[in-house]
Amino acid sequence: MTTAAPLDTLGTVDDFLGARQERFFGEGFKRVHHSLTDLTVDDRGITGTAGLEIPGAWSRKGESTQRPHLSTIDVMLYGARLAGLHAAHTRGLGPHTPFTVRSLTIKAGKKPQEEDLDTFAVSGRLLDTTGDGTTTMECRVGLLTVQVETTTGGGSPQPAPTQAGTAHYADADALAGPWNDAPFGTPHRDRRQLLTSVDVAPDASLARADLTLDPDGPATMIDLFVAALQLGQVLLYSLDGVARADSNTLWMRRTVIGPAPGTGASDGRFEVELREPQLLRSAQGTWRSAEIAADHAGLRLSCSVAHLLPA
Repeated sequence: MTTAAPLDTLGTVDDFLGARQERFFGEGFKRVHHSLTDLTVDDRGITGTAGLEIPGAWSRKGESTQRPHLSTIDVMLYGARLAGLHAAHTRGLGPHTPFTVRSLTIKAGKKPQEEDLDTFAVSGRLLDTTGDGTTTMECRVGLLTVQVETTTGGGSPQPAPTQAGTAHYADADALAGPWNDAPFGTPHRDRRQLLTSVDVAPDASLARADLTLDPDGPATMIDLFVAALQLGQVLLYSLDGVARADSNTLWMRRTVIGPAPGTGASDGRFEVELREPQLLRSAQGTWRSAEIAADHAGLRLSCSVAHLLPA
């Protein structure tokens, strides 16, 4: 086993994690294509069939290609789409209707989903709706769940949802709108999250970096998640002296992203904390669990993760 050198400062996050082209949180997540077909929508919810197509390498560690699984980003995208499609059907929304994801909470299943990625069931159940176009929906995406709060129409008062009844759609394109193409404001495949001048606390509890979005624009929930998880990986691997090439899969247990107006580092740098790190013994070996936390651009993220330490 190789050992990662102690860190104080990195030129870029790639200096520690490796080339972004080979990493899931670099470019790999953008290679995944998401289908959504065979939709049934009524006033109470939505059901459908989802599928992932992953051309090329999803992620590599050292000389090994990693086995794909249903990821947090996949669940974010499907949850937002299901909520938007349901609103489009019940409210009769057009393709240019403003759409915003206000918050989401994702919970992992009892086991990761690594099988049947090309065809799996998705569904959404309406929990609440208000007169300003805000809805809360609980969605099941494969073996994971996500509760997502969205707003349509810019948050202004809207007519009450019509009794649209039940309808069937061959695919999501039948209800065109930003919920399909850019549910978080910027198409996730069109942007890079570049982390440079990375400073790491000696106890691996805090990392700070310059975050550049390319192209520039307001940070999205996906930008926040991707950037925070990369610095979180640096902290986790530094804490236990593990090189990424020797690490096991980092599993998400629970992720919460929501508004946090006026928060973030005072100097504008991107800051990530590693909270409550614990060692958990099991028959498989020793697991490291922790919470990755970040506030940035009016958004707050908390992501509970765990990975099996190398023997």
